[in-house]
Amino acid sequence: MALVHEIDVRIETGNWEDALSDWDNVCKQSAKAVLENQWVKDTLAEVSIVLADDAFVQILNKQYRGQDRPTNVLSFPAGGILISPNLQTHLGDIVLGLETCLQETREYCTDSTFSDHICHLVVHGVLHLLGYDHEIETEANTMGYLETQILEDLGVTDPYV
Repeated sequence: MALVHEIDVRIETGNWEDALSDWDNVCKQSAKAVLENQWVKDTLAEVSIVLADDAFVQILNKQYRGQDRPTNVLSFPAGGILISPNLQTHLGDIVLGLETCLQETREYCTDSTFSDHICHLVVHGVLHLLGYDHEIETEANTMGYLETQILEDLGVTDPYV
């Protein structure tokens, strides 16, 4: 029997239904693609994805990162320890800000759709939950390569071209 990762997606605030009609599927498929690419395949993982408006994200960004502005995606790794292959490991939470994501799509994603941009941000966020970062160049190169590879598997064009 194949294991099923638990990926919980919910709309906290914002009109995500109008912006992305298949928001639940887009987020779940993107997170699942990262887990299948990077996570131990015989171990259950749990990820929570919260879709919100910029005001909600700005509060979190100020509280947890000291930056009083909205952003596209925030990742909150749980720092979970793998106890047993039969128990789910909660990897953490991802929060996306609607207005910032829409603005980025209009300004920077000329060859891709809003759906593709959300795929990219979910992939990016889940990689953060797994410990990847982009603070130094070598780590950024590794993370960018993995994002591109996973997005290609999802049929999404390279966001860095």
